[in-house]
Amino acid sequence: AKGISLVYATTNMNEPASMFGHIMLLFNQDDADLMDDLVVSYGANPNEGALAQAYKGVFGGYQGFIEVSTFKQKMIFYNQVEQRNLWSLRLKSTADALERMIAHLWEFNQTHFDYYYFDENCAYYNQHVLQVAYPDLKLTDDLGAFVLPSESVYELLKYEDLITNVYFFSAIKNVFEGGMAQVDSQGKSTIKALADQPNLPIPKPNESLHLDQNRYDATILKSALHLYWTKIYQQKMKASPEDFKISQVLEQRLVATGIDPLLTEPDFTNPSIGLKPHAILSGGGFHGQKAFGHLQFRPLLHTLSEGPLSYAPFSEIQFLSATLRTSFDSVNLWLDQVTLASAYSFNQWKYGLYPKSWSFDIGSRKLDREGKKGYAQSIDVNIGVSLALGNFGAFTILTGIAPEWLLYADQNYRLGGTAQAVLILYPHTRYSFSLRSGVRAYTLPQKEIVPWGESALHIFVNTNLAFTFSSRYLHHVQMEMPFEHFATMNVHFF
Repeated sequence: AKGISLVYATTNMNEPASMFGHIMLLFNQDDADLMDDLVVSYGANPNEGALAQAYKGVFGGYQGFIEVSTFKQKMIFYNQVEQRNLWSLRLKSTADALERMIAHLWEFNQTHFDYYYFDENCAYYNQHVLQVAYPDLKLTDDLGAFVLPSESVYELLKYEDLITNVYFFSAIKNVFEGGMAQVDSQGKSTIKALADQPNLPIPKPNESLHLDQNRYDATILKSALHLYWTKIYQQKMKASPEDFKISQVLEQRLVATGIDPLLTEPDFTNPSIGLKPHAILSGGGFHGQKAFGHLQFRPLLHTLSEGPLSYAPFSEIQFLSATLRTSFDSVNLWLDQVTLASAYSFNQWKYGLYPKSWSFDIGSRKLDREGKKGYAQSIDVNIGVSLALGNFGAFTILTGIAPEWLLYADQNYRLGGTAQAVLILYPHTRYSFSLRSGVRAYTLPQKEIVPWGESALHIFVNTNLAFTFSSRYLHHVQMEMPFEHFATMNVHFF
């Protein structure tokens, strides 16, 4: 090997094992062609359902192992099969650093470790391997209780002289969408048709595009090729020999144009920008006529309102968050809410692709209603559809079930359903706006309807500071004092 790169694979919200991204080491042989260069990856091999994966991943139910493959194999798996971007950070290296790294990896491969999603994972072990290669750096000194792949990138970025180049390898869905944005309406229709009829003739471009016929053809053919494989991998995880017949025709026509157009640019999944995954939120506001203050500890990831410069736009991933609250007219301090897990994935319907959107919440919150105090443990599971609003927003509708276990009064459970609509706008990289509204309807053991709504404005200052202003209301239809309103401001410290 002549050099070393740290490769970051972005998140895949539909797989618990991939929600945090992934880190690998690429051993560079030739800068001109990376395809045959070797990639060393530390991971686990989960093959159960989502809940079993989450449980085993948190509690060390998997055995970690080292896998060696080519960069081409990783590109096919991440860019095509799982629709994830890759970022490669080329590092300065010496022969001695490479020798120490390879020797340390050989030692790793002679033993086995339990794999934990939150700490002893790919990021944790790669940080230690890099520390051996670069002993003068302090790559492992600040590792906390939670170690995420994106944080490996943050640690390296502290040493500006260490990184010589950054390369972006786009998921094929992004390439197809980029091509669709560059052509006219007849071009969009042709791209969709070519994915089924690869020999279809291509019309002349609209004069307003200022594209010659050859470049227009190349843009359409490359987009159609990536649309075809996007559809294939959405339907099944492995291609058959029959699937390659259409792609071969499209590839031959693309090569004949003599042009390989650039259809996508590096996007906001770049792990070196935006919010850090850990945060402490300090804020306050009003609940009705009473003022309150609160402090939230969020050890992992981000919420929907946090804008495009986040771990995964149009998604939410939180684990083990807790909120302490106090009322300014008393000296009481209480645990207001605990989030064990919160995950939202809004996958937009776009250009003839119709992925599912979903959400999952499990946690506990304090109740204080009509003199009854206690806690409610709840699980919300929803599924729905999300519509793209250009490249800067999404409108999502979800519906599902919402059982609750109540630790107060004479009730001990409630069973019902939920429906909600979510509007998210990212008009600028520095701020975002979200509007959520819905209803929770309980049928057992007694009927209760609770409409609710929430609006939030998030302002991003830098990687260590952000502000959120929000307003939330609830309407308890069957209660004597039915309305609750919260107006809140939070300061995010990372």
